Amino acid sequence: MQITGKITHVGPVTSGTSSNGNTWNKFQAVITETEGEYPKSLSFEVFNDKIAVQIGEQCTIHFETKAKEWNGKWFTNINAWRKEGGKSQAAPAPVQTPA
Repeated sequence: MQITGKITHVGPVTSGTSSNGNTWNKFQAVITETEGEYPKSLSFEVFNDKIAVQIGEQCTIHFETKAKEWNGKWFTNINAWRKEGGKSQAAPAPVQTPA
């Protein structure tokens, strides 16, 4: 799946350690369509520096959706795995905020 638009938000990086001891990091971003009468926004996550995004850049984000159950409730994750266009394809550099 994919969406084309403008990056309107990039959140801080969070990190942790998985149950098997691997470390991970992620950040959340929002892309807003710039075409059409009723633009839509999509919030997505980027894990382990797969792509870089910057506020204001116009690009296409490729993503996958995953649903998982936890304690009888279902949650949907939207994970970006590729970016086309924009300013950079390198690892992201969002500002980390103190925990």
